[in-house]
Amino acid sequence: MGIQALFKKPSNLYIASIIMIGLALFITQFSFNIVVPHWSIILLSIFAVALLNIYLIYIPPRHNSLCLDATIYLSILFFYGLEMTLFLLLLSIVPNYFIHKGTEWWKHLLNFSLYVSLNTIAYYIFITVGGEIGEFSLEYAHAYIVSLGIYFVVNIAVVASYFAIANSVKVTTIIKNISDGSLTHYFATLILSIILLILIDAYPIFGLVIFTVIVVIVSIAFKNYYNMYEQVKKDKTYREQILNSIPVGVITSDDTLNEFFLNVTAKEVLKINEKEVVGQLGSDEPFWRIIRSREFCKNEKVLYKNRALLVSQSELKNKNEQLIGRIIHFIDITEIEEMQRKIQQTEKLALLGEMSAGAAHEIRNPLTVISGFITLMKQSFTKEENEKYQLALLLKELERINAIVDDMLLIARPSTQHLIKMSIIDIINEIPQLFTKNSRLVVTINLDDTKLFLDPKQMKQVIYNLARNSMEAMGGRGELSVYSVKKEKEYQLFIKDSGTGMDEETKKLIFNPFFTSKETGTGLGLTIVQRIIDNHGGTIEVYDTSEKGTTILITLPLPS
Repeated sequence: MGIQALFKKPSNLYIASIIMIGLALFITQFSFNIVVPHWSIILLSIFAVALLNIYLIYIPPRHNSLCLDATIYLSILFFYGLEMTLFLLLLSIVPNYFIHKGTEWWKHLLNFSLYVSLNTIAYYIFITVGGEIGEFSLEYAHAYIVSLGIYFVVNIAVVASYFAIANSVKVTTIIKNISDGSLTHYFATLILSIILLILIDAYPIFGLVIFTVIVVIVSIAFKNYYNMYEQVKKDKTYREQILNSIPVGVITSDDTLNEFFLNVTAKEVLKINEKEVVGQLGSDEPFWRIIRSREFCKNEKVLYKNRALLVSQSELKNKNEQLIGRIIHFIDITEIEEMQRKIQQTEKLALLGEMSAGAAHEIRNPLTVISGFITLMKQSFTKEENEKYQLALLLKELERINAIVDDMLLIARPSTQHLIKMSIIDIINEIPQLFTKNSRLVVTINLDDTKLFLDPKQMKQVIYNLARNSMEAMGGRGELSVYSVKKEKEYQLFIKDSGTGMDEETKKLIFNPFFTSKETGTGLGLTIVQRIIDNHGGTIEVYDTSEKGTTILITLPLPS
């Protein structure tokens, strides 16, 4: 950073102000004709400061370290006075520059100026509250504490102000964050400064050497501890990444501490985090009963909020084979079960198709003969005889049997599709009589004109069948709504009625062949509808049902 660059931003101007204040204090407080009484102490202190800048106290978490060079400056300040401390700061610039060679020059100057300011303030506070320079005395305990307290308060305020100006954040917020992380560091520096002052008082050179050696040894020990911490943290992160990458929900329970860990899949399926697990253990849901019971199990199928889970619970042991908790892992098999249901549905349809193809002609031939003879009898019988033998009813039932055979043939051998690009609106316009409004029935159609590849005849059958079912469910009165939602790759068609809805059992079986809740239904209408939608590459489902009505959802692919 050049001199001109210092004044381009408010934060840079602030730094320049700190530097100028520090330099001004140094010039006014330092006597350039100083007589050094103990050069050995000064040289040894410079060496100690250099070592303490190399051997930092590394404290987890990452990038958190403590430099104890301030303890040297403060102890020299209390024992020899301000000028000796400023002289030590001046001489320490050279070794610090080579130790931190990659650091920009202005940061060295800022560090020097900040130390000058802090030590000058600490010195005058110490003298003002009754302290005397020289050997350590409990008589001046209050002066040590007050001056060091002001030293750290000013230090925090200066640093916090810089970050507040640079990041446009409240100073109080920055001070709180710095204080939370640095209070113990400052307290350690306070205690060590007093210890070093006592050592210098008793054995100046030996005390300084012993203090420096101890700090270096502690630094090495803390660095090894720090490296172990980082390695453990790295291993923990690695294991968590593995657990979070697998599509299996995993919960580990520490039964001694009653703590739980959940991987990403477990959180997504259960919709909770670690802190909420304990509160769920009292739930009556089968999943939480298994965890609460602590009984080991394997592949036990349970329901959890409309999801089917395959749950296993096993032992969690430490390296000494001691039981310390449990591992609960589960798989969401909801989609698998749905797929199995569809496979079963397909198998039923295939079986029905084989039966229909083989039996259709055998059934139709006698039906044709019977229908022909009854028609002749109806024509030759008198009106009284027709009513007596119910010939009209016989013919109507024969027509119903014939319709069932037609539906069975349609399922067995669906007609060839003739796809053209058209919209659902075009389909509905071809059956206007079905959606005619009256005083008992309110019909709302809200569809966009999105073009899809459709077979007009088959889709007309789908719309007609679903609309007719909805009207029958409402008893011919109520509200029928047909609307659409266009998404990125699919087109959703909703058919909603205000009927009585259906129960869960009916909802599961509604598309099964020959299942019907009507007295006169064949149970094949919705099966045919599903087959047509499948042939269009789409899906059909009961989107919602309650006592207020039912909504059927058809999803069709958009043209690519």
